[in-house]
Amino acid sequence: MVNGLAACEPPAARLELTAGGVRPAPGSGMLTEDALLSVVARDLIELVADASRRERLTSCASEVCRMLYLNPPSGRARQWCSMRRCGNNAKAAAHRRRRAATAEG
Repeated sequence: MVNGLAACEPPAARLELTAGGVRPAPGSGMLTEDALLSVVARDLIELVADASRRERLTSCASEVCRMLYLNPPSGRARQWCSMRRCGNNAKAAAHRRRRAATAEG
């Protein structure tokens, strides 16, 4: 299925120089549904074919999130897909648990 989706050649983005400046050339704007799926399928093929990137593919530590992301090649590995979303929720929940435990004890 992935190979079939990747078969559609997405159009090349092109620029056009006009009197008003540079803008996207006609026909290089919005991608069709097939072209967009092709871009995603091609990225997926590159990801799973690269062992070093594939090893960095990680699922979010949140119990309710199903996001996948690439950890950085060096440095500290991430735990959540997004600190703003899942990381903040997890830290707020941990804070509430600590606060409740302190109030009880």
